[in-house]
Amino acid sequence: MSLVDPALQLGPPVPDLGELFHFGVVVDDVEAAVDVLGTTLSVRFSAPQTVDQLLWTPADGMHYRRRRAAFSCVHPFIELMEAIPGTNWGDPGPHHVAYWVDDMTAAAGQLTAAGFEHVAGSYTEGVDGGQPVAINGQYRRPGEQSRVEIVSTAIEGNIAAMLGLGPPN
Repeated sequence: MSLVDPALQLGPPVPDLGELFHFGVVVDDVEAAVDVLGTTLSVRFSAPQTVDQLLWTPADGMHYRRRRAAFSCVHPFIELMEAIPGTNWGDPGPHHVAYWVDDMTAAAGQLTAAGFEHVAGSYTEGVDGGQPVAINGQYRRPGEQSRVEIVSTAIEGNIAAMLGLGPPN
């Protein structure tokens, strides 16, 4: 049996979206997770950051949500996100696999065609006529399984700056 045998798949295959960016893990305490995983894996993490992020979810529509997270500073990156009960980030454990994409609309279309439901999105701050200015990322999920995140390469410089790896976009 091959490791890519369709019988081993738990859900629909993820379309070829682009370069792997990171693995997302929800944790109860970001600082504690940074300390434990940093030591255990011998990996340096960014300082935990708290941001009020403009998000879209099916239940709440467009809204701001305070999120706390840290990233490992080596590829493949690990994102540690503090749990927010009652949300997409509510339960500690493996959360998503993220890919860089150049064309958010095309990647979202590929995931929709493959049966991945849109469960959340992250937007650039600013609204024009009630609509968000630009989309930074989307979480997609096939049924109740783990999520795939697509992240716009347009914000790659901002992520690099957060990690201390270069200037922002």
